[in-house]
Parts: sequence; structure tokens; C-alpha cells
Amino acid sequence: MQMTFLQEANLREAYLRRTHLQHAFLIRADLYKANLHGAYLQGANLQGANFQGATRTDCLLSVGTHQSSDWPPPRLLEWRDQGAHLVNFPHAWPLEVAQLLQDTREGLTLHFHTRLTPIDRIAVEMVVGTYLEATPHSDCRIAEFRELPNDRALLRLESSNLADLETIADALHTRAWENAPSGTHLQLARDLHALSGPRLLNQLSWLMDRGDRTELHTLEDGKLVCKWSKPHTTAKAPALARLLRSLFKHDALERHLAHEPDGQEILDHLPGGNATYADVAAAAVDHLQRTGLLGQSFFIRLGRARPRRQGEVAFAARLWGIELPPTLVLDGE
Repeated sequence: MQMTFLQEANLREAYLRRTHLQHAFLIRADLYKANLHGAYLQGANLQGANFQGATRTDCLLSVGTHQSSDWPPPRLLEWRDQGAHLVNFPHAWPLEVAQLLQDTREGLTLHFHTRLTPIDRIAVEMVVGTYLEATPHSDCRIAEFRELPNDRALLRLESSNLADLETIADALHTRAWENAPSGTHLQLARDLHALSGPRLLNQLSWLMDRGDRTELHTLEDGKLVCKWSKPHTTAKAPALARLLRSLFKHDALERHLAHEPDGQEILDHLPGGNATYADVAAAAVDHLQRTGLLGQSFFIRLGRARPRRQGEVAFAARLWGIELPPTLVLDGE
């Protein structure tokens, strides 16, 4: 069906799965609820066509489709969110389009599995501010916080000096504030501990637990190039302990745990004396895991206790192989 003329055609609910429609003229065609799964639409003119309810997963769009159809970037973003693939993206696409469509632009971009809270932003500002204090000639800055579809998010840092971004990326990736720092990160870790308390550092760790990947992009000959991409790894038990510390102050966590099944037994197994809050949260998770209490109901109660943080609770539950119902907050109100 290459170079097919289907202008103003009635294709409502048509079965066009994996159909070759390269360079087809579909101007003002009616494709209401059509099945376009895997359709080849490179170079097709789709201007004014009706795609309401159409299945668009795995169909292929090219920069020629974009140009022929005179689509603005938001329309391309809509198709991509519906599962369409942009062929040779971003390299073959105009830079301004690629920047608007990509989840990242030039700079250091951190992708997250959840939305970011105000305290997450404060934690990142703390890292950048601490770095700037130690590196006064740096112009590193947070250029972007952005929420993405499916309750995901990203933040992007920019600097005229690539070494600044590399240093901060490494400090975040290795969690310099958690481990025994050395070399480049020694002063940064010391300054972070001096300028912030355990709660903010815990929040920074919990933020990195929710990380998906970190990428560094640069402009080379007018093209956006990914220099490297590093996936994040998250250990489920320490991550849950950090989430508990992020959701509750010490006394509030113990009150919440007291209302859990076998609540008194949980409290009896928590360390006392000079134990830190981190020790208490870790002991709680350990006991819950060993006694088989970390099931869906535990996370549902956790989400209902902090409904504004439901996305983070759902992420922690997935680390344990547990999916929460989407109506969690409504059921708890």
C-alpha cells in the first residue's frame, strides 16, 4: 500500500495491523478505533485524520511523517505515549523537535520511577549548593524538574564544564554521603553531613532508590549525543526502611506499626537505648520480612496513612513483587 491515496477515506475500526502505509495520503481520513498496531507509517501524510480510539502500539513514524503531516511536537508526544516508535529518533530529527520530545536535553538527566516531592527537590538543591560552595567557579545549576506520563519524573542539571556534571553524577550514583568517601567526594560528603541532618540525607538516599537511570547528553555538531547512560540499582529492604523514615517521624512510625497485625510484637523487636532511627526502621523491615507481614495489605495501609505519597508506596511495593490496586486512596477515604 505504499503511496496509497486514502484521502478522506472511511477506515473506522479498520484492521490495519502491520499494514504498509509508507508515504500514504491519509489526509482527513477517519480511522476511529482502527487497529494500527505495528503499521508502517513512515512518510505518510496524516494531516487532519481522526485517530480517536485507534490502537497505535508499535506503529512506525518517521521525521517524514512529522513533516508531511505538519504535526506539532505535542502530537508526536501523544503518539509516542500511545506506544508508537519514532524511527531514528533523536538523531535524524530536527534538534528543536528532539529536545521537546526527549525526556532529556543537553546536560545531566536523572530519570525517576515516581514523581518528585518538594523535599526531593530540596535534597538535590542541597547537593548542588554544597558542590558550588566547594567549587566557586562552577556554573552548575538545576535546569529542569519535570513530571512525565505514568507518574514518572526527571531532573536535569546543566553546566558549561562537563567535569562538574561528571563529578556530581558520580557522587549521586555512588551515594557518597552513605559510604566512606574518598578522593573527589571526600569534601562533598563531609559538607553534606555538616550542612544537613539525617532526615534530609535519608530523603536523598530514598530519592536515588527511586532512580531509573542517569544519562549525560552533549551537543556535537548540532546533534544531541548520549555520552553514557547508567542504570540505578535498588535493594528492596534498605529502600523500604528509608521510605518509612521519609513518611514518618520516629514516634509516628511506632504508632503506625502498633496498629499493624501483631503490632506489639513488632514494637518489642525494635532496638532501644541509643539506637538511631535508621536502626529502628531497618529492624522493623527485617522483622516484618521474617514474619511474613510484608504483603499487599501492609502496603495498602501504608499508602492510606500517607495518601499523598501513594506513588512512592506503590514503587516500594513493586520492589517486593507486589502490585497495589489503583483505587488505593479512594478506598481509604
